[in-house]
Amino acid sequence: MSAVNLQGFVINSLDYEDYAQIITVFSLQFGKITLYAPGVRKITSKNRYAVQLFCKSDFEIFKSRQVDTMSKLKSGVIITNYENLAKDFMSYLYVQGVCDIVDQLATFGLPDGEVYNLLDLVLDNINQDNKRFATYVFALYYLLGLAGTKLDLSRCVRCFKQKPWYRRFDYKDRGLVCLNCLHPNENKQSQSFVNIFQKLNKCSFAEMLKLDYNFIDLIALHVFLIDYYESDNGMVVPVFKSFKDTASTRIPEHCKVDYI
Repeated sequence: MSAVNLQGFVINSLDYEDYAQIITVFSLQFGKITLYAPGVRKITSKNRYAVQLFCKSDFEIFKSRQVDTMSKLKSGVIITNYENLAKDFMSYLYVQGVCDIVDQLATFGLPDGEVYNLLDLVLDNINQDNKRFATYVFALYYLLGLAGTKLDLSRCVRCFKQKPWYRRFDYKDRGLVCLNCLHPNENKQSQSFVNIFQKLNKCSFAEMLKLDYNFIDLIALHVFLIDYYESDNGMVVPVFKSFKDTASTRIPEHCKVDYI
């Protein structure tokens, strides 16, 4: 069996046998792929740095002919280890959440340049503490595309008409609501919060990260996305439990009226 080369991010790892690991890599060439990495837990292994969780590496592998079975690692060279993630617990959790979702939703053997570039930007931004919370939250939204449950934010969810402005995001109907379709008992939400959804409909992930946002708006979006992943997609993402009842999901009492 001839060896092939690939470049990718280690999104999951599991200790196996005495010194081996089973690692999941999201690669540029093959999408999600699982590798049996023999001997990498030995201190003398030349490959042990390349298989570290959340690092970016070049790999030489013996590729399995079946996309859903393990290939075997021959050699690896680390490109970036994102060392700051290990120094900050919240940064580590943000990256873990994104990688868990990719691991659960990505199809084995299916390349996806958008997801690869998203991971590249997520790891780089969060490692450098560059808009790390916004990076994490917006990544959650764009990864809904992998689940096939991305929101329709192109029109009012009630009258189905495109409008230049909307006045609220309805959590139950999962869509934007125009002024004419507001129910008598409904409030207009924070306009900056509603505008985020309109921008998500028009902008790429990289474009969203160039803009500035109200931090409370991001918290409200985070709360909604956690519920959407769990309720509508039936997913269990372990780090979501860690975020509940923390600053990343707690809307200040005096601001709640702007988001109900």
